Amino acid sequence: AYAASKGAVIALSKSTAVRYGSDGIRCNCICPAGLTNAMGSSGSTDHVDMEQIKMILANTNTEVSNTSAEEQAQVLLFLAS
Repeated sequence: AYAASKGAVIALSKSTAVRYGSDGIRCNCICPAGLTNAMGSSGSTDHVDMEQIKMILANTNTEVSNTSAEEQAQVLLFLAS
């Protein structure tokens, strides 16, 4: 369900960007691979093998990184400006 909903957000963003781009309206989405927060550090992701995920994503243009909520907020503020 998580992957499907993330894919839907990406598809909706692309569709919206194509449809309204000629009107000067931009559409962006942020889909981070990881987020460093209290939930992530509480052990809820201990079952995740980050090395295996990096191997799976090695042939894609996806970078695995954990970012803080503050770093993501800075990107959101830039896109909203």
